[in-house]
Amino acid sequence: MEENPRPQKRARTTPPTDISCAINNPENQLHGAQLLLALPSLLIYPPTHSEHKRSLTLSLFALRRCLGGTLNGAGSLHLSQPDECRAWCALAEIGLCVIEGGFSGEAWATGIENEVDKALGKALPIAQRHPSLASYPPYLTRLSARAAPHRARQLLRPSPSTFGTSAVANAGGITAYYYTHLAWADHLLQAMLYPPSSPPPSPIKPALKSSSSYTKQQRSASGTARSASGPTREKDLTAQRDLATLRAALSPLASAPHANVTLLAKVIELRALIGLGRWTDVGGALERAEGAVGIAFPAPTPPDDAGPPLYTTSPFRAALVVHVLVLGVVWFAYAATATTPVSARLTLLYSLLDAGVYNGKCRAGQNLDMGLESQGVPLDASTPPLYIHTTHPRVLYALGYLVSAVARRDLVGRKPKRKTFLLEGLSVVDREAQRELRVPRWASAGDVRAVEVQMAKIKADLMCELIAVSIMRSEFDDAERTLDAVIAHARTHALFSGALAHRITLLHAQLAHALGRPARARKCYQVAARLAEEGGDAGGVVAARAGEVALLVGMRARARARTTGRALESPLVEADADAVFADCGDAELAQMGKEVAGVCRGLGGAMRAVGEVLEGVLTAEILKAKQHFKNALTYATECQDNHLRALILALIASHYLHTAGDQAQKMLATCEQLAAGLGAPGKKGKELVDAVGNAPLRLWAGERFLELHKRDGRDDLIQKREESNGLLRAAAVALSHRQRAQ
Repeated sequence: MEENPRPQKRARTTPPTDISCAINNPENQLHGAQLLLALPSLLIYPPTHSEHKRSLTLSLFALRRCLGGTLNGAGSLHLSQPDECRAWCALAEIGLCVIEGGFSGEAWATGIENEVDKALGKALPIAQRHPSLASYPPYLTRLSARAAPHRARQLLRPSPSTFGTSAVANAGGITAYYYTHLAWADHLLQAMLYPPSSPPPSPIKPALKSSSSYTKQQRSASGTARSASGPTREKDLTAQRDLATLRAALSPLASAPHANVTLLAKVIELRALIGLGRWTDVGGALERAEGAVGIAFPAPTPPDDAGPPLYTTSPFRAALVVHVLVLGVVWFAYAATATTPVSARLTLLYSLLDAGVYNGKCRAGQNLDMGLESQGVPLDASTPPLYIHTTHPRVLYALGYLVSAVARRDLVGRKPKRKTFLLEGLSVVDREAQRELRVPRWASAGDVRAVEVQMAKIKADLMCELIAVSIMRSEFDDAERTLDAVIAHARTHALFSGALAHRITLLHAQLAHALGRPARARKCYQVAARLAEEGGDAGGVVAARAGEVALLVGMRARARARTTGRALESPLVEADADAVFADCGDAELAQMGKEVAGVCRGLGGAMRAVGEVLEGVLTAEILKAKQHFKNALTYATECQDNHLRALILALIASHYLHTAGDQAQKMLATCEQLAAGLGAPGKKGKELVDAVGNAPLRLWAGERFLELHKRDGRDDLIQKREESNGLLRAAAVALSHRQRAQ
């Protein structure tokens, strides 16, 4: 037998520990107050979870017991001053989640508003007395601003001690310093972009007047200019003051030692400039923001030893690059410059959205083991990251489809890209609505509703753009069905209080205008302008007034043609429509058109071309009219608006019919080709498809072709043109007698 036998497996080699002694040791015990204080972080569920409400209830119960002083009616809970401050702060946080989630009416949350106020009042003095809690006062101030939004501006304004050489120490550390100035800048930005709604004062007169305003109130031109320029100048001065205040708030962040913080400041400034319409400053701000995030167009060739761009590995950088690209696409689409900058930014935007880095994922390289950074704004190795509230990834993904559709304006062809992006964007929004929304645990039900409202607004914008596309492509059945759908969608999500009301009304006006219902179109134009004016949307006012002026110009031209006995190619649905427009004379129309054209000249995109068209049709000098139309054609070509380009070509051709027939025929041929392409079927097949396109415009061009052929004696073309015009005239008559789509 062996002297030292081998021990059996898993045999204990040390004496057993006395577990009862370890439990009874006071040093190893978890005090009741600490346990209750830790329970909310263990119990809380995100607001999308089914147990979110119960987790709030239990967390609130635990904190009330912790601050109540007793546990189960026996023994007192001794809280240290730091633990008491944390408990009051946690109670305020949970209480705000309860209030913002809409649970304050529940029996278990009775009096929660008073509890939040009490908790904030108790925690702040304790935090100010203890140096170890130096980071708590700024955070409690931000909680107080959430609890009392009407006092947010007063509470969030940084104190003078947070500026200067000792600002970081006075703010409670570098992260608290950043949080203080970021919260102040965010409050100023939200106040500028989304001012509190208030009824406009009645004495202020609108900057642009409808035709009825001119007939009811005969004012001199100087008096009209004074009444219009007053509110506009005051609004511009207010915007300048707000922007100067925001830039002053961003100055400490712009000079921060951490690159990500300065990047945030640049993106916030760019967002403010575009939101306020300060287009002259956007170009420089966009260039600075793109340089800060590390993107350039055209992209330079990187060196061989260069690593991947930071925005391909950092979710924070990727999210900011997506924001900058979206804002850049909006800017270049508005400015209607060359298509190359827009295409380059859209290409990079698609690659980032497909890769998913902005969402903490990496779908680009499936075989590549890439570790993405954790959530938060990374600063450096010795400083904890910043945690800020950014746009939800689901919103960014849907927004990519919307800006892609807005940037692509060409609607000619079987499958125009603009319509493709709109349809796919609507499908994405519907699919995402069926999936669970991922939010942090500390989010409230109000945050979830905010994301849902943002997605609902994006869907409404996509539907409105689709309606406009359907109208321009003469797909009126689809336009009417989508109009009904967007109205139901706006009612469901209560979106009529914003810009959607006048936008839908404007679409109704444009649809009635295209269908030959001028009386309804004029009324809708006037209502849309009034709604846009009440909502503070200057662009909506200009669009509605421009549509009304164009309608009035067309009706005056029809009236003159009828008096001269000339045949009218396009019939109207409303037989007595001419009587409705008798209240607007030539002088009033010329004055209103001059004002609208002047405002359009200061806008970007297609509105500059619209202003030139209005000036061209209202001027009596042929040379000036030709110059205005040529300018309009240049603007429309730059922004690739072939729908407007077809109209401009027709207007130019009308001035060359009697002087340069060959040039007029070339313009008419291009006009007819564009008008036909604005209704091409989606698929090429043998079955017959009603794809006339813009029938009234094609009929007008066909009649002009027939005049030129008869003048040149082209008998071989006259018969073909007469047959074609007969088909187009039948299509125009059928359009005037069509019934509403069901």
